Amino acid sequence: SEKGVVTGTISPGKLRGAARLCYLRDRFLSVLSATPVDLVVYEGYSMNSKFGRLADLGELGGVLKVAMHDRHIPYLIVPPSNLKMFATGNGGLRGDAGKQIMAQAAADHLGRKLSTYDEADAFFLMLLGEAWVFPRTRPRDRRHYRNRALLKCEMFQR
Repeated sequence: SEKGVVTGTISPGKLRGAARLCYLRDRFLSVLSATPVDLVVYEGYSMNSKFGRLADLGELGGVLKVAMHDRHIPYLIVPPSNLKMFATGNGGLRGDAGKQIMAQAAADHLGRKLSTYDEADAFFLMLLGEAWVFPRTRPRDRRHYRNRALLKCEMFQR
């Protein structure tokens, strides 16, 4: 972990339905218990997802929101287009081309390639979270695309 950031992947394998949700919730809670957490930043739902996938994401999102609420952990939800805008200046990126552009932007920033597209998204979620919490890290121009990307993010606290 770098700068107090914990990274990793939680994979439910072949679990489905409620068993999958419980497994993911329990692994998420174990990470939260093992690490001091000030803020969770995650990407909101993509309205372009197929219905079945969107329903699965919605169920998981609800389970994780309840877990954070119960533990008084604030969370910031970032719309997918705002994450892309924050990373690249263009919130209209879609599909594999958008993922490749995000990955390249992360590699340019870090000076090295990341293993997956998800890592690139997570990297920019981390930077966006830092900009949310520490306004001095934001560009000075309020019209800058990174500042505009922060506008539609939603913070939830208990």
